Amino acid sequence: MVVDALRVDFPTQNRMPFSYNNSCSRLELRVNIPTVTMPRLKSLTTGTISNFIDIVLNIGHVEQLSDSLLHRLHRRNENMVFAGDRTWISLFPKQFKRFTANTDSFFVNDFYEGDKNVTAVLNKELWNDDWMLLVLHYLGLDHIGHVEGSESSKIPLKLKEMDEVVQKAYQKQLLHKQLLLLTGDHGMKDGGGHGGSTTGEMYVPLFVLKQNCSRKSFDKSNEYNQIDLAPTLAILWAMEIPPMSIGCLIPQLLDEFSLEDQLYAYYYNALHLLQKAYKNFGEEYVEASAFNDWFTTAKSAHKQFLSTKRNDDFDNNFIFEDAKVHYLLMSREISQQLSASLVQFDYGLITLGLLLTTLVMSNTLLVFCLSTECVFMQGTGTYLSLLAFAACINKWCHYQHYFVTTGFTATLALVLALMASIYLLINIIVIFLWRLQSCQGLKIALPNQICFLLGCLLFHTLSLASSSFIENENKTWHYLGASALFLLCVKSFFTDLRSYKLDTWVNNINFYKVALFKLLKIHTSWIVIGCLGFLVRLDEAAFYINQQKCKIWLSCMFTAGMNKKYVYVFKLKCYKVNTFISSVAVVCAVFIST
Repeated sequence: MVVDALRVDFPTQNRMPFSYNNSCSRLELRVNIPTVTMPRLKSLTTGTISNFIDIVLNIGHVEQLSDSLLHRLHRRNENMVFAGDRTWISLFPKQFKRFTANTDSFFVNDFYEGDKNVTAVLNKELWNDDWMLLVLHYLGLDHIGHVEGSESSKIPLKLKEMDEVVQKAYQKQLLHKQLLLLTGDHGMKDGGGHGGSTTGEMYVPLFVLKQNCSRKSFDKSNEYNQIDLAPTLAILWAMEIPPMSIGCLIPQLLDEFSLEDQLYAYYYNALHLLQKAYKNFGEEYVEASAFNDWFTTAKSAHKQFLSTKRNDDFDNNFIFEDAKVHYLLMSREISQQLSASLVQFDYGLITLGLLLTTLVMSNTLLVFCLSTECVFMQGTGTYLSLLAFAACINKWCHYQHYFVTTGFTATLALVLALMASIYLLINIIVIFLWRLQSCQGLKIALPNQICFLLGCLLFHTLSLASSSFIENENKTWHYLGASALFLLCVKSFFTDLRSYKLDTWVNNINFYKVALFKLLKIHTSWIVIGCLGFLVRLDEAAFYINQQKCKIWLSCMFTAGMNKKYVYVFKLKCYKVNTFISSVAVVCAVFIST
Protein backbone atom coordinates (compact mmCIF):
# COMPACT_ATOMS: atom_id res chain seq x y z
CA MET A 1 0.00 0.00 0.00
CA VAL A 2 1.68 3.16 -1.27
CA VAL A 3 0.34 6.46 0.03
CA ASP A 4 1.69 9.19 -2.22
CA ALA A 5 3.68 11.87 -0.33
CA LEU A 6 3.42 10.03 3.01
CA ARG A 7 6.02 11.90 5.03
CA VAL A 8 7.80 10.06 7.82
CA ASP A 9 6.25 12.19 10.57
CA PHE A 10 2.66 11.89 9.30
CA PRO A 11 1.62 8.42 10.60
CA THR A 12 1.72 9.12 14.35
CA GLN A 13 -0.15 7.27 17.08
CA ASN A 14 -2.81 9.98 17.17
CA ARG A 15 -3.30 10.28 13.40
CA MET A 16 -3.08 6.60 12.44
CA PRO A 17 -3.63 4.69 15.69
CA PHE A 18 -4.44 1.27 14.25
CA SER A 19 -1.47 1.14 11.89
CA TYR A 20 0.84 2.49 14.57
CA ASN A 21 -0.22 0.09 17.33
CA ASN A 22 -0.57 -3.09 15.26
CA SER A 23 2.58 -2.88 13.15
CA CYS A 24 5.27 -5.48 13.71
CA SER A 25 7.96 -3.06 12.56
CA ARG A 26 8.10 0.69 12.06
CA LEU A 27 11.09 1.79 10.02
CA GLU A 28 12.27 4.89 8.19
CA LEU A 29 13.35 4.70 4.56
CA ARG A 30 15.57 7.23 2.86
CA VAL A 31 14.46 8.21 -0.64
CA ASN A 32 16.88 9.24 -3.38
CA ILE A 33 16.33 12.30 -5.54
CA PRO A 34 14.41 13.11 -7.66
CA THR A 35 11.51 12.79 -5.22
CA VAL A 36 8.82 12.27 -7.85
CA THR A 37 6.69 9.22 -8.50
CA MET A 38 8.07 7.53 -11.61
CA PRO A 39 11.73 7.17 -10.55
CA ARG A 40 10.64 6.19 -7.06
CA LEU A 41 8.50 3.35 -8.38
CA LYS A 42 11.44 2.15 -10.45
CA SER A 43 13.59 2.14 -7.33
CA LEU A 44 10.93 0.24 -5.39
CA THR A 45 10.66 -2.48 -8.01
CA THR A 46 14.24 -2.79 -9.25
CA GLY A 47 16.38 -1.78 -6.28
CA THR A 48 18.41 0.71 -8.28
CA ILE A 49 18.53 4.50 -8.44
CA SER A 50 16.70 6.36 -11.18
CA ASN A 51 17.85 9.88 -11.98
CA PHE A 52 16.64 12.87 -13.99
CA ILE A 53 17.91 11.72 -17.38
CA ASP A 54 15.99 8.48 -16.82
CA ILE A 55 12.82 10.58 -16.62
CA VAL A 56 13.51 12.57 -19.78
CA LEU A 57 14.72 9.87 -22.17
CA ASN A 58 13.47 6.82 -20.25
CA ILE A 59 17.02 5.46 -20.50
CA GLY A 60 17.32 1.98 -19.02
CA HIS A 61 13.58 1.34 -19.33
CA VAL A 62 14.01 -2.03 -21.00
CA GLU A 63 17.15 -2.98 -19.13
CA GLN A 64 15.86 -2.18 -15.66
CA LEU A 65 12.17 -2.97 -15.76
CA SER A 66 12.56 -6.28 -17.60
CA ASP A 67 14.20 -7.55 -14.41
CA SER A 68 11.92 -5.84 -11.91
CA LEU A 69 10.13 -7.75 -9.18
CA LEU A 70 6.83 -7.51 -11.03
CA HIS A 71 8.29 -8.87 -14.26
CA ARG A 72 9.80 -11.79 -12.39
CA LEU A 73 6.50 -12.55 -10.65
CA HIS A 74 4.74 -12.37 -14.00
CA ARG A 75 7.20 -14.83 -15.55
CA ARG A 76 6.53 -17.12 -12.60
CA ASN A 77 2.81 -17.03 -13.53
CA GLU A 78 1.84 -15.24 -10.34
CA ASN A 79 -1.32 -13.12 -10.50
CA MET A 80 -1.06 -9.45 -9.54
CA VAL A 81 -3.78 -6.84 -9.08
CA PHE A 82 -3.42 -3.06 -9.03
CA ALA A 83 -5.50 0.01 -8.22
CA GLY A 84 -4.40 3.65 -8.07
CA ASP A 85 -1.87 5.90 -9.79
CA ARG A 86 -1.72 5.11 -13.50
CA THR A 87 2.08 5.56 -13.46
CA TRP A 88 2.23 1.89 -12.47
CA ILE A 89 0.35 0.94 -15.63
CA SER A 90 2.67 3.01 -17.83
CA LEU A 91 5.64 1.15 -16.32
CA PHE A 92 4.02 -2.29 -16.15
CA PRO A 93 1.32 -2.41 -18.85
CA LYS A 94 1.06 -6.21 -19.13
CA GLN A 95 2.02 -7.47 -15.71
CA PHE A 96 -1.26 -7.06 -13.81
CA LYS A 97 -4.10 -9.54 -14.21
CA ARG A 98 -6.58 -6.85 -13.18
CA PHE A 99 -6.02 -3.14 -12.73
CA THR A 100 -7.99 0.03 -12.08
CA ALA A 101 -6.01 3.21 -12.78
CA ASN A 102 -6.91 6.79 -11.97
CA THR A 103 -8.26 8.73 -14.93
CA ASP A 104 -5.72 11.52 -14.47
CA SER A 105 -3.13 11.42 -11.70
CA PHE A 106 -2.34 15.12 -12.19
CA PHE A 107 -5.86 16.38 -11.41
CA VAL A 108 -4.74 17.72 -8.04
CA ASN A 109 -8.16 18.93 -6.89
CA ASP A 110 -9.34 15.34 -6.52
CA PHE A 111 -8.85 14.70 -2.79
CA TYR A 112 -11.32 11.87 -2.24
CA GLU A 113 -12.96 10.32 -5.33
CA GLY A 114 -9.83 8.64 -6.68
CA ASP A 115 -9.01 7.15 -3.28
CA LYS A 116 -12.58 5.90 -2.88
CA ASN A 117 -12.24 4.05 -6.17
CA VAL A 118 -9.03 2.40 -4.94
CA THR A 119 -10.71 1.35 -1.69
CA ALA A 120 -13.64 -0.07 -3.67
CA VAL A 121 -11.18 -2.30 -5.54
CA LEU A 122 -9.69 -3.38 -2.21
CA ASN A 123 -13.13 -4.33 -0.86
CA LYS A 124 -13.68 -6.50 -3.90
CA GLU A 125 -10.23 -8.10 -4.02
CA LEU A 126 -10.21 -9.05 -0.35
CA TRP A 127 -12.83 -11.66 -1.23
CA ASN A 128 -10.72 -13.06 -4.07
CA ASP A 129 -7.93 -15.54 -3.48
CA ASP A 130 -6.48 -15.75 -6.98
CA TRP A 131 -3.80 -13.09 -6.56
CA MET A 132 -0.35 -13.23 -5.05
CA LEU A 133 0.29 -9.46 -4.93
CA LEU A 134 -2.13 -6.55 -4.52
CA VAL A 135 -0.73 -3.05 -5.09
CA LEU A 136 -2.68 0.01 -3.92
CA HIS A 137 -1.46 3.55 -4.65
CA TYR A 138 -3.43 6.38 -3.03
CA LEU A 139 -3.01 9.92 -4.39
CA GLY A 140 -5.32 12.00 -2.19
CA LEU A 141 -2.69 12.99 0.38
CA ASP A 142 -0.31 14.21 -2.33
CA HIS A 143 -3.07 16.28 -3.94
CA ILE A 144 -3.97 17.91 -0.62
CA GLY A 145 -0.32 18.83 -0.11
CA HIS A 146 -0.01 20.38 -3.56
CA VAL A 147 -3.13 22.50 -3.15
CA GLU A 148 -3.24 23.39 0.56
CA GLY A 149 0.22 22.58 1.95
CA SER A 150 1.51 20.21 4.60
CA GLU A 151 -0.37 21.98 7.41
CA SER A 152 -3.79 21.58 5.80
CA SER A 153 -6.67 20.63 8.07
CA LYS A 154 -7.59 17.91 5.56
CA ILE A 155 -4.37 15.94 6.12
CA PRO A 156 -5.38 14.42 9.51
CA LEU A 157 -8.71 13.37 7.98
CA LYS A 158 -6.95 11.80 5.01
CA LEU A 159 -4.52 9.95 7.30
CA LYS A 160 -7.47 8.65 9.31
CA GLU A 161 -9.03 7.41 6.06
CA MET A 162 -5.79 5.60 5.18
CA ASP A 163 -5.69 4.08 8.67
CA GLU A 164 -9.20 2.71 8.20
CA VAL A 165 -8.12 1.14 4.91
CA VAL A 166 -5.22 -0.59 6.67
CA GLN A 167 -7.56 -1.81 9.41
CA LYS A 168 -10.01 -3.17 6.85
CA ALA A 169 -7.30 -5.16 5.10
CA TYR A 170 -5.66 -6.31 8.33
CA GLN A 171 -8.81 -7.68 9.91
CA LYS A 172 -9.69 -9.87 6.96
CA GLN A 173 -9.01 -13.52 7.65
CA LEU A 174 -7.17 -13.68 4.34
CA LEU A 175 -4.26 -11.80 5.88
CA HIS A 176 -3.25 -14.47 8.36
CA LYS A 177 -0.74 -15.83 5.84
CA GLN A 178 0.08 -12.57 4.15
CA LEU A 179 2.08 -9.42 4.68
CA LEU A 180 0.91 -5.81 4.48
CA LEU A 181 3.50 -3.10 3.80
CA LEU A 182 2.51 0.54 4.20
CA THR A 183 4.91 3.13 2.81
CA GLY A 184 5.19 6.24 0.65
CA ASP A 185 6.85 6.74 -2.70
CA HIS A 186 8.29 10.07 -1.51
CA GLY A 187 7.67 12.62 1.22
CA MET A 188 6.37 16.16 1.27
CA LYS A 189 8.09 19.44 1.98
CA ASP A 190 6.58 22.07 4.25
CA GLY A 191 5.03 23.91 1.31
CA GLY A 192 3.21 20.74 0.27
CA GLY A 193 5.14 19.97 -2.91
CA HIS A 194 7.98 17.58 -3.65
CA GLY A 195 10.75 17.03 -6.16
CA GLY A 196 13.66 18.46 -4.16
CA SER A 197 16.00 17.19 -1.48
CA THR A 198 14.62 18.50 1.83
CA THR A 199 14.34 16.15 4.80
CA GLY A 200 10.56 16.04 4.58
CA GLU A 201 10.74 14.88 0.97
CA MET A 202 13.50 12.29 1.41
CA TYR A 203 12.21 10.20 4.34
CA VAL A 204 9.14 7.97 4.30
CA PRO A 205 7.82 5.43 6.81
CA LEU A 206 7.63 1.68 6.36
CA PHE A 207 5.02 -0.09 8.49
CA VAL A 208 5.07 -3.88 8.42
CA LEU A 209 1.79 -5.51 9.46
CA LYS A 210 1.00 -9.18 9.76
CA GLN A 211 -0.97 -11.25 12.20
CA ASN A 212 0.77 -13.29 14.88
CA CYS A 213 4.06 -11.38 14.93
CA SER A 214 6.83 -13.38 16.55
CA ARG A 215 8.25 -10.13 17.91
CA LYS A 216 7.92 -6.41 17.34
CA SER A 217 10.82 -4.23 16.26
CA PHE A 218 10.85 -0.44 16.20
CA ASP A 219 14.48 0.26 15.40
CA LYS A 220 15.06 3.91 14.46
CA SER A 221 18.80 3.84 15.03
CA ASN A 222 19.55 2.23 11.65
CA GLU A 223 18.74 4.06 8.43
CA TYR A 224 17.44 2.01 5.54
CA ASN A 225 17.02 3.03 1.94
CA GLN A 226 14.02 2.72 -0.33
CA ILE A 227 16.09 0.60 -2.71
CA ASP A 228 16.47 -1.96 0.10
CA LEU A 229 12.86 -3.07 -0.35
CA ALA A 230 13.45 -4.76 -3.72
CA PRO A 231 16.10 -7.31 -2.63
CA THR A 232 14.26 -7.91 0.65
CA LEU A 233 10.98 -8.68 -1.10
CA ALA A 234 12.84 -10.89 -3.57
CA ILE A 235 14.11 -12.99 -0.65
CA LEU A 236 10.64 -13.12 0.94
CA TRP A 237 9.13 -14.27 -2.37
CA ALA A 238 11.90 -16.85 -2.94
CA MET A 239 13.13 -15.15 -6.10
CA GLU A 240 16.48 -14.04 -7.44
CA ILE A 241 17.50 -10.51 -6.52
CA PRO A 242 17.01 -8.19 -9.54
CA PRO A 243 20.34 -7.85 -11.38
CA MET A 244 20.19 -4.04 -11.26
CA SER A 245 19.59 -3.98 -7.50
CA ILE A 246 22.13 -2.21 -5.31
CA GLY A 247 20.09 -2.38 -2.11
CA CYS A 248 20.70 -4.23 1.15
CA LEU A 249 18.42 -6.53 3.10
CA ILE A 250 16.16 -5.24 5.89
CA PRO A 251 16.73 -7.61 8.85
CA GLN A 252 13.38 -6.86 10.52
CA LEU A 253 11.53 -8.46 7.61
CA LEU A 254 13.55 -11.68 7.83
CA ASP A 255 12.88 -12.50 11.49
CA GLU A 256 10.55 -15.40 10.60
CA PHE A 257 13.39 -17.19 8.82
CA SER A 258 15.60 -19.68 10.58
CA LEU A 259 19.07 -18.50 11.55
CA GLU A 260 20.59 -20.63 8.83
CA ASP A 261 18.26 -19.21 6.17
CA GLN A 262 18.90 -15.67 7.36
CA LEU A 263 22.65 -16.05 7.00
CA TYR A 264 22.26 -17.55 3.55
CA ALA A 265 20.09 -14.58 2.51
CA TYR A 266 22.69 -12.12 3.82
CA TYR A 267 25.46 -14.04 2.05
CA TYR A 268 23.51 -14.13 -1.23
CA ASN A 269 22.87 -10.37 -1.21
CA ALA A 270 26.46 -9.59 -0.17
CA LEU A 271 27.82 -11.75 -2.99
CA HIS A 272 25.47 -10.02 -5.45
CA LEU A 273 26.74 -6.59 -4.39
CA LEU A 274 30.37 -7.74 -4.41
CA GLN A 275 30.03 -8.86 -8.02
CA LYS A 276 28.63 -5.44 -8.94
CA ALA A 277 31.55 -3.81 -7.12
CA TYR A 278 34.03 -5.84 -9.19
CA LYS A 279 32.24 -4.76 -12.35
CA ASN A 280 32.04 -1.07 -11.46
CA PHE A 281 35.25 -0.44 -9.50
CA GLY A 282 37.68 -3.07 -10.76
CA GLU A 283 39.42 -6.00 -9.12
CA GLU A 284 42.36 -4.00 -7.76
CA TYR A 285 40.11 -1.55 -5.89
CA VAL A 286 37.91 -4.28 -4.43
CA GLU A 287 40.81 -6.44 -3.24
CA ALA A 288 42.30 -3.48 -1.36
CA SER A 289 39.01 -2.33 0.18
CA ALA A 290 37.81 -2.78 3.74
CA PHE A 291 34.49 -4.31 2.67
CA ASN A 292 36.34 -7.20 1.04
CA ASP A 293 37.95 -7.98 4.41
CA TRP A 294 34.53 -7.78 6.08
CA PHE A 295 33.18 -10.26 3.55
CA THR A 296 36.01 -12.66 4.33
CA THR A 297 35.33 -12.33 8.07
CA ALA A 298 31.60 -12.88 7.55
CA LYS A 299 32.18 -16.01 5.47
CA SER A 300 34.52 -17.41 8.09
CA ALA A 301 31.96 -16.83 10.86
CA HIS A 302 29.21 -18.21 8.63
CA LYS A 303 31.19 -21.38 8.01
CA GLN A 304 31.89 -21.74 11.72
CA PHE A 305 28.19 -21.28 12.51
CA LEU A 306 27.15 -24.01 10.08
CA SER A 307 29.67 -26.41 11.59
CA THR A 308 28.34 -25.80 15.13
CA LYS A 309 24.66 -25.10 14.43
CA ARG A 310 23.53 -28.12 16.45
CA ASN A 311 24.94 -26.60 19.61
CA ASP A 312 22.21 -24.30 20.92
CA ASP A 313 24.35 -22.20 23.22
CA PHE A 314 25.51 -18.59 23.58
CA ASP A 315 28.63 -19.06 21.51
CA ASN A 316 26.60 -20.23 18.53
CA ASN A 317 24.32 -17.18 18.70
CA PHE A 318 27.34 -14.96 19.07
CA ILE A 319 28.87 -16.46 15.92
CA PHE A 320 25.58 -15.89 14.10
CA GLU A 321 25.51 -12.22 15.09
CA ASP A 322 29.15 -11.82 14.09
CA ALA A 323 28.49 -13.18 10.60
CA LYS A 324 25.26 -11.18 10.25
CA VAL A 325 26.85 -7.88 11.30
CA HIS A 326 29.78 -8.24 8.91
CA TYR A 327 27.52 -9.24 6.00
CA LEU A 328 25.31 -6.20 6.62
CA LEU A 329 28.27 -3.88 7.18
CA MET A 330 29.90 -5.01 3.95
CA SER A 331 26.63 -4.79 2.00
CA ARG A 332 25.86 -1.31 3.28
CA GLU A 333 29.29 0.01 2.34
CA ILE A 334 29.13 -1.34 -1.21
CA SER A 335 25.56 -0.09 -1.61
CA GLN A 336 26.57 3.42 -0.58
CA GLN A 337 29.51 3.48 -2.98
CA LEU A 338 27.42 2.17 -5.87
CA SER A 339 24.70 4.71 -5.11
CA ALA A 340 27.24 7.53 -5.08
CA SER A 341 28.62 6.42 -8.45
CA LEU A 342 25.13 6.44 -10.00
CA VAL A 343 24.14 9.95 -8.95
CA GLN A 344 27.19 11.78 -10.28
CA PHE A 345 26.23 14.29 -12.97
CA ASP A 346 28.47 16.16 -15.40
CA TYR A 347 26.94 19.59 -14.93
CA GLY A 348 29.26 21.09 -17.55
CA LEU A 349 27.88 18.85 -20.29
CA ILE A 350 24.32 19.34 -19.02
CA THR A 351 24.75 23.11 -19.27
CA LEU A 352 26.27 22.83 -22.74
CA GLY A 353 23.42 20.62 -23.92
CA LEU A 354 20.78 23.03 -22.63
CA LEU A 355 22.59 25.99 -24.18
CA LEU A 356 22.97 24.20 -27.49
CA THR A 357 19.34 23.11 -27.83
CA THR A 358 18.07 26.55 -26.81
CA LEU A 359 20.35 28.27 -29.35
CA VAL A 360 19.30 25.90 -32.14
CA MET A 361 15.60 26.51 -31.57
CA SER A 362 16.05 30.27 -31.09
CA ASN A 363 18.09 30.47 -34.27
CA THR A 364 15.41 28.51 -36.12
CA LEU A 365 12.65 30.87 -34.98
CA LEU A 366 14.61 34.00 -35.88
CA VAL A 367 15.49 32.74 -39.35
CA PHE A 368 11.91 31.63 -40.02
CA CYS A 369 10.26 34.85 -38.96
CA LEU A 370 12.75 37.68 -39.33
CA SER A 371 15.47 37.10 -41.85
CA THR A 372 14.87 37.51 -45.56
CA GLU A 373 18.45 38.19 -46.49
CA CYS A 374 21.68 36.29 -46.11
CA VAL A 375 23.28 37.58 -42.91
CA PHE A 376 25.30 34.56 -41.84
CA MET A 377 29.02 34.29 -41.35
CA GLN A 378 30.64 32.55 -44.30
CA GLY A 379 34.04 31.47 -45.50
CA THR A 380 36.44 28.65 -44.79
CA GLY A 381 38.61 30.94 -42.70
CA THR A 382 35.65 31.81 -40.49
CA TYR A 383 34.80 28.16 -39.87
CA LEU A 384 38.42 27.22 -39.15
CA SER A 385 38.70 30.16 -36.74
CA LEU A 386 35.56 29.03 -34.93
CA LEU A 387 36.88 25.46 -34.77
CA ALA A 388 40.21 26.64 -33.32
CA PHE A 389 38.43 28.86 -30.81
CA ALA A 390 36.17 25.95 -29.78
CA ALA A 391 39.23 23.70 -29.33
CA CYS A 392 40.82 26.32 -27.06
CA ILE A 393 37.65 26.59 -24.97
CA ASN A 394 37.50 22.79 -24.75
CA LYS A 395 41.11 22.67 -23.53
CA TRP A 396 40.48 25.37 -20.94
CA CYS A 397 37.28 23.69 -19.70
CA HIS A 398 39.11 20.39 -19.26
CA TYR A 399 41.90 22.17 -17.42
CA GLN A 400 39.32 23.73 -15.07
CA HIS A 401 37.55 20.32 -14.77
CA TYR A 402 34.28 21.69 -16.16
CA PHE A 403 34.27 18.86 -18.71
CA VAL A 404 35.64 15.35 -18.30
CA THR A 405 35.79 13.34 -21.54
CA THR A 406 37.96 10.46 -22.65
CA GLY A 407 38.50 9.18 -26.16
CA PHE A 408 38.78 10.87 -29.53
CA THR A 409 35.09 10.52 -30.47
CA ALA A 410 33.80 12.16 -27.30
CA THR A 411 36.34 14.97 -27.56
CA LEU A 412 35.48 15.59 -31.22
CA ALA A 413 31.76 15.70 -30.44
CA LEU A 414 32.42 18.15 -27.62
CA VAL A 415 34.55 20.45 -29.82
CA LEU A 416 31.91 20.40 -32.58
CA ALA A 417 29.20 21.15 -30.04
CA LEU A 418 31.19 24.12 -28.73
CA MET A 419 31.81 25.34 -32.27
CA ALA A 420 28.11 25.09 -33.10
CA SER A 421 27.19 26.94 -29.91
CA ILE A 422 29.56 29.81 -30.73
CA TYR A 423 28.36 29.98 -34.34
CA LEU A 424 24.67 29.98 -33.40
CA LEU A 425 25.14 32.53 -30.62
CA ILE A 426 27.00 34.95 -32.92
CA ASN A 427 24.46 34.27 -35.64
CA ILE A 428 21.54 35.18 -33.38
CA ILE A 429 23.28 38.41 -32.36
CA VAL A 430 24.00 39.28 -36.02
CA ILE A 431 20.39 38.63 -37.07
CA PHE A 432 19.05 40.69 -34.19
CA LEU A 433 21.40 43.64 -34.80
CA TRP A 434 20.72 43.54 -38.54
CA ARG A 435 16.98 43.52 -37.90
CA LEU A 436 17.26 46.30 -35.34
CA GLN A 437 19.25 48.44 -37.75
CA SER A 438 16.86 47.92 -40.66
CA CYS A 439 13.75 48.59 -38.55
CA GLN A 440 12.80 51.56 -36.43
CA GLY A 441 12.42 50.49 -32.86
CA LEU A 442 12.71 47.20 -30.94
CA LYS A 443 8.98 46.46 -31.19
CA ILE A 444 9.13 46.41 -34.99
CA ALA A 445 12.35 44.40 -35.00
CA LEU A 446 10.86 41.73 -32.73
CA PRO A 447 7.12 41.20 -33.36
CA ASN A 448 4.86 39.91 -30.62
CA GLN A 449 4.81 36.37 -32.01
CA ILE A 450 8.60 36.13 -31.89
CA CYS A 451 8.76 37.57 -28.38
CA PHE A 452 6.16 35.03 -27.27
CA LEU A 453 7.96 32.06 -28.82
CA LEU A 454 11.38 33.14 -27.54
CA GLY A 455 9.83 33.62 -24.10
CA CYS A 456 8.40 30.09 -24.27
CA LEU A 457 11.82 28.69 -25.16
CA LEU A 458 13.44 30.55 -22.27
CA PHE A 459 10.73 29.35 -19.89
CA HIS A 460 11.21 25.77 -21.05
CA THR A 461 14.96 25.97 -20.44
CA LEU A 462 14.45 27.40 -16.95
CA SER A 463 11.75 24.83 -16.17
CA LEU A 464 14.34 22.06 -16.40
CA ALA A 465 15.59 23.22 -12.99
CA SER A 466 12.39 21.67 -11.57
CA SER A 467 12.17 17.89 -11.32
CA SER A 468 8.38 17.98 -11.69
CA PHE A 469 8.73 19.82 -15.00
CA ILE A 470 11.36 17.32 -16.10
CA GLU A 471 9.02 14.42 -15.34
CA ASN A 472 6.31 15.98 -17.51
CA GLU A 473 8.53 17.59 -20.15
CA ASN A 474 6.75 15.68 -22.90
CA LYS A 475 3.50 17.42 -21.97
CA THR A 476 5.25 20.80 -21.96
CA TRP A 477 6.56 20.12 -25.44
CA HIS A 478 3.09 19.14 -26.67
CA TYR A 479 1.74 22.62 -25.94
CA LEU A 480 4.93 24.53 -26.74
CA GLY A 481 5.51 22.69 -30.01
CA ALA A 482 1.90 23.05 -31.14
CA SER A 483 1.89 26.77 -30.32
CA ALA A 484 5.18 27.37 -32.15
CA LEU A 485 4.11 25.47 -35.26
CA PHE A 486 0.73 27.21 -35.34
CA LEU A 487 2.23 30.70 -35.07
CA LEU A 488 4.88 29.92 -37.67
CA CYS A 489 2.19 28.57 -40.00
CA VAL A 490 0.08 31.71 -39.59
CA LYS A 491 3.14 33.91 -40.08
CA SER A 492 4.17 32.06 -43.24
CA PHE A 493 0.62 32.14 -44.63
CA PHE A 494 0.13 35.88 -44.28
CA THR A 495 3.65 36.64 -45.48
CA ASP A 496 3.07 34.65 -48.65
CA LEU A 497 -0.33 36.25 -49.14
CA ARG A 498 1.17 39.71 -48.93
CA SER A 499 3.84 38.84 -51.46
CA TYR A 500 1.32 37.29 -53.83
CA LYS A 501 -1.03 40.23 -53.33
CA LEU A 502 1.61 42.70 -54.51
CA ASP A 503 2.27 40.64 -57.63
CA THR A 504 -1.38 40.10 -58.51
CA TRP A 505 -2.97 43.28 -57.28
CA VAL A 506 -4.33 44.09 -60.75
CA ASN A 507 -6.02 40.74 -61.01
CA ASN A 508 -8.22 39.99 -58.00
CA ILE A 509 -9.23 36.63 -59.41
CA ASN A 510 -5.63 35.43 -59.40
CA PHE A 511 -5.16 36.73 -55.87
CA TYR A 512 -8.09 34.72 -54.52
CA LYS A 513 -6.95 31.68 -56.45
CA VAL A 514 -3.56 31.97 -54.79
CA ALA A 515 -5.20 32.42 -51.38
CA LEU A 516 -7.38 29.37 -51.94
CA PHE A 517 -4.36 27.38 -53.09
CA LYS A 518 -2.45 28.33 -49.95
CA LEU A 519 -5.37 27.32 -47.74
CA LEU A 520 -5.72 23.97 -49.49
CA LYS A 521 -1.98 23.40 -49.20
CA ILE A 522 -2.01 24.10 -45.46
CA HIS A 523 -5.10 21.98 -44.86
CA THR A 524 -3.62 19.12 -46.87
CA SER A 525 -0.46 19.30 -44.76
CA TRP A 526 -2.47 19.15 -41.55
CA ILE A 527 -4.51 16.20 -42.87
CA VAL A 528 -1.31 14.32 -43.72
CA ILE A 529 0.12 15.08 -40.27
CA GLY A 530 -3.13 13.92 -38.66
CA CYS A 531 -3.07 10.66 -40.61
CA LEU A 532 0.55 10.05 -39.64
CA GLY A 533 -0.37 10.74 -36.02
CA PHE A 534 -3.11 8.12 -36.26
CA LEU A 535 -0.78 5.57 -37.85
CA VAL A 536 1.93 5.91 -35.20
CA ARG A 537 -0.68 5.25 -32.51
CA LEU A 538 -1.44 1.81 -33.89
CA ASP A 539 -0.20 -0.95 -31.61
CA GLU A 540 2.59 -2.30 -33.82
CA ALA A 541 3.85 1.11 -34.93
CA ALA A 542 3.66 2.54 -31.42
CA PHE A 543 5.55 -0.46 -30.01
CA TYR A 544 8.37 0.04 -32.50
CA ILE A 545 8.56 3.83 -32.13
CA ASN A 546 8.56 3.62 -28.32
CA GLN A 547 11.64 1.43 -28.34
CA GLN A 548 14.70 3.07 -26.83
CA LYS A 549 16.75 2.81 -30.04
CA CYS A 550 14.18 4.96 -31.89
CA LYS A 551 13.71 7.78 -29.41
CA ILE A 552 17.07 9.50 -29.75
CA TRP A 553 17.01 9.38 -33.54
CA LEU A 554 13.44 10.64 -33.66
CA SER A 555 14.59 13.70 -31.72
CA CYS A 556 17.49 14.20 -34.13
CA MET A 557 15.22 13.82 -37.18
CA PHE A 558 12.68 16.28 -35.80
CA THR A 559 15.17 19.07 -35.14
CA ALA A 560 17.18 18.38 -38.30
CA GLY A 561 13.94 18.44 -40.28
CA MET A 562 13.03 21.80 -38.77
CA ASN A 563 16.43 23.15 -39.79
CA LYS A 564 16.16 21.65 -43.28
CA LYS A 565 13.32 24.10 -43.88
CA TYR A 566 16.03 26.71 -44.46
CA VAL A 567 17.09 25.04 -47.68
CA TYR A 568 13.62 24.76 -49.13
CA VAL A 569 12.45 28.23 -48.11
CA PHE A 570 15.48 30.33 -48.89
CA LYS A 571 17.54 28.09 -51.21
CA LEU A 572 20.70 30.02 -50.39
CA LYS A 573 24.12 28.54 -49.72
CA CYS A 574 24.48 30.33 -46.40
CA TYR A 575 21.23 28.80 -45.13
CA LYS A 576 22.45 25.35 -46.14
CA VAL A 577 25.52 25.93 -44.00
CA ASN A 578 23.30 27.02 -41.13
CA THR A 579 21.21 23.89 -41.59
CA PHE A 580 24.27 21.67 -41.53
CA ILE A 581 25.73 23.30 -38.42
CA SER A 582 22.40 23.18 -36.58
CA SER A 583 21.96 19.49 -37.43
CA VAL A 584 25.51 18.73 -36.27
CA ALA A 585 24.76 20.62 -33.07
CA VAL A 586 21.71 18.46 -32.37
CA VAL A 587 23.56 15.19 -32.99
CA CYS A 588 26.49 16.31 -30.79
CA ALA A 589 24.12 17.40 -28.03
CA VAL A 590 22.42 14.01 -28.03
CA PHE A 591 25.78 12.20 -28.12
CA ILE A 592 27.35 14.03 -25.19
CA SER A 593 24.12 13.70 -23.19
CA THR A 594 23.99 9.93 -23.50
